[in-house]
Amino acid sequence: MASTRKPTGKAIPAKTRDAILDDVRAGGLSVRQIAEKHRVSRSTVSTYAKAAGLHGGFDRTKTAAATAARVVDLAARRAEVSELLLAKARDLVEQIDEPHLVFNIGGKDNTFTGRTLDKPPTGDIRNLMQAASTALQRHIELDKFDRDRNGGPAAGFVGELAAALGVAYDQMVAAESEGQAADDAGP
Repeated sequence: MASTRKPTGKAIPAKTRDAILDDVRAGGLSVRQIAEKHRVSRSTVSTYAKAAGLHGGFDRTKTAAATAARVVDLAARRAEVSELLLAKARDLVEQIDEPHLVFNIGGKDNTFTGRTLDKPPTGDIRNLMQAASTALQRHIELDKFDRDRNGGPAAGFVGELAAALGVAYDQMVAAESEGQAADDAGP
């Protein structure tokens, strides 16, 4: 809220200036509250306080409380996103063992042909693993960010799971590469 006093270009009386500085020294009031009390601008209060060497005498409890509340709200939102990422990673990994529809649309009549396989093809498994690993890694990063800020314990199981998924993915890529190399070599 702006000051109720309009700038007049007149000097503020010494008595008012001293009262402002007394309020700053006493603490417990914000710059705005002091300005409204003495019908001066906030910048006037700040200027007088700075000139008198009183930089930290303003009540900032409301600001500190609002900042703390915002930090908690953001941490809660990160936790929600982190949980979603973990759930998506699990869903992607589960798709590896589920029936999978493969299809093609084409030909001169633009026809649809499809069939259901017991498991996805190797390339789709690789893509599912990669997507699951990415989602899991982002979950771990969010978890680590908040844990580092709060000094919490190590990731434990989640970290081990991410490492195991990474190893499984690397093994699958290596096996696929070996299979393609054998196919390229021919009979």
